[in-house]
Amino acid sequence: MSPRSTATTVRAAPPGLPPERVKALRDAFDATMKDPDFLAEMKRLDLEVHPQSGAKVEQLVKEVYTYPADVVKIATDAIKVAVR
Repeated sequence: MSPRSTATTVRAAPPGLPPERVKALRDAFDATMKDPDFLAEMKRLDLEVHPQSGAKVEQLVKEVYTYPADVVKIATDAIKVAVR
């Protein structure tokens, strides 16, 4: 039996998206994360699901954009190496 895996993805929308569209996308995401068929499929694939709220992801993105350019470059280079 293989160890459980975690699928990590972040969904983001472009700046200036109308608030009602942001709400619709967040509501759809939240509903998917609670959908029994989706959760059953993730279990079948042996993937853990730990969703983060849209507000939390938005806060993280805003924080990342405040990082100095040299820090962003180091992180970007590390990610490129990790995904090879």
